[in-house]
Amino acid sequence: MELMEAIRKRVSIRNFLEKPLPDELIEEILDAARLAPSGGNGQNWVFGVVKDVKLKTQLAYAAGNQMWIASAPVVFACCADIS
Repeated sequence: MELMEAIRKRVSIRNFLEKPLPDELIEEILDAARLAPSGGNGQNWVFGVVKDVKLKTQLAYAAGNQMWIASAPVVFACCADIS
């Protein structure tokens, strides 16, 4: 798929199935993120996998009250380590 085609066909998903993600898939997603390039190859990030409903809700509020985030079975939190 060409870049512009991918950009045009992009959709935002805000409704999720109440179905857990297998741990193997979560590991694969984290591995892909770990292997992604970064500026200067600094890889100055920390990834969190959030499944706890209360914490997902807190993240949804922190993200500007985007409550659809809390309904996802898993939230991947990417935090920059700027130290």
